[in-house]
Amino acid sequence: MKDKLRGMILGGFVADALALGPHWIYDMQKIEKEFGEIKGITAPLSDSFHKGKTKGDFTHYGDQMLFFLEYLKENGAFDPVQFKDAWCAAMETYDGYKDHATKDTMQSYGQTHELNGSTSDELGGAVRMAPLVYYLAKQALPFEKEGVVQTQLTHTGGDILSIAKALTLIIDKVLKGKAPTQAMEETANEVGGAVQDYINQAIAHEMVEPREMIPVFGQHCSSKAAFPSALYLIHRYESDFETALLENIQAGGDSAARGIVIGMILGAHHGESVIPKRWLEDMNAYERILKCL
Repeated sequence: MKDKLRGMILGGFVADALALGPHWIYDMQKIEKEFGEIKGITAPLSDSFHKGKTKGDFTHYGDQMLFFLEYLKENGAFDPVQFKDAWCAAMETYDGYKDHATKDTMQSYGQTHELNGSTSDELGGAVRMAPLVYYLAKQALPFEKEGVVQTQLTHTGGDILSIAKALTLIIDKVLKGKAPTQAMEETANEVGGAVQDYINQAIAHEMVEPREMIPVFGQHCSSKAAFPSALYLIHRYESDFETALLENIQAGGDSAARGIVIGMILGAHHGESVIPKRWLEDMNAYERILKCL
């Protein structure tokens, strides 16, 4: 279990770092022109949304994951009210990219004490759960409810909360030894509704090449596009951690949120040893992460 948990959390972080360079470039031909066939961590272009970031940094998703991991290390528990206040304080001074969900959530919390964030349905809100899953699973504690609550603090739109629940169920099954595809199929039957459809569609298109399939699902940030895209890549490359993440970033769009899901689940499935050491060592926050683990 220790190896699976380390694979999960480190897989999520390294996936975000890998995505930083081409993140939010939707034109796959531009990615190929500027980066070629990506084999490792790269720096963002001068016109990137992540100006000021350098090779080995994280996107805003990874930065929030790191903040969450260090918060849990320092506080020893997840209290939604306390975390919301700490998150808001951190975002006030954050000098990276602030997406609409972050801005809308901060504005909302200035007007109400309810623990409901923006109406965004973007997958990025759910993937922040990686440190929380690590922290609770390490103590053999359930994390389904907490994974949904942490998502709800910043994202509440569309199917995002149901998708967050599905992610916790899939990860839990994989940590307990089930293969990702089996975990996905079982979760689909358990949750039903739109999320079941997303999972079934992801599994059904295994034979289509990623650079054809991801644009069909949608390259954008919405969870209704990013969630099935991530699961499709997990299913297609269940035994190949590296290829799954590299094909994900070549496919463009919000490759960071998709990648974190892929990195978490395949990292949990295979364990830490599947993650290339060169990728881990290229992460600028690698030592900070290890101190928390």
